[in-house]
Amino acid sequence: MSMRTSFTQVARPLAFAALAVAVSAALVTPRTAQASAFQLKENSAKGLGRAFAGSGAAAGDASVVVNNPAAMTLLKGTVVQADVTAINFSARFSGSATDAFGRPLSGGDGGDAGTTIPVPAFFAATQINDRVHLGFGLSAPFGFRTNYDYGWVGRYNALKSDFQSVAATFSGSYDLTDDSPWVQVSLPSAPRPN
Repeated sequence: MSMRTSFTQVARPLAFAALAVAVSAALVTPRTAQASAFQLKENSAKGLGRAFAGSGAAAGDASVVVNNPAAMTLLKGTVVQADVTAINFSARFSGSATDAFGRPLSGGDGGDAGTTIPVPAFFAATQINDRVHLGFGLSAPFGFRTNYDYGWVGRYNALKSDFQSVAATFSGSYDLTDDSPWVQVSLPSAPRPN
């Protein structure tokens, strides 16, 4: 038996054992969730209507400029779209607060700090020729606003908060082949009884 064969016979089981231990540790180790906090997905009224189901392959909506630029190949000519979505939420506080020296503060609960926020979006896509499509989009991917009453118990932490983000997207797509990249499947209909 050569030295190389014996090393391979020993190293492979050890590598699999180490991999199994690493995967098991990753599965049982508690982790904190990393979420998108203030992310807004309200960039398409049509997408919201279908709860963004199939948004990776959905066509006929200029918001594909942001959601899936490859789908611009399904848009013919120039398409312009503007959406406005209103988000209405409630934010109420319960609890207590202290000042910088640890003394309790007096005051109310701040009322309902929530509000109604309009979230605008604008998209334009144009077909340059049979293969090239260009698109532009303006949207608000993140945002949040609260407004608590003056004199509330948490007045030293926040009265008004306003987080806004605007994203400008430039997209392009190019058809590599003459055939459509989208496959359509039709199922045969059931035979009718005579």
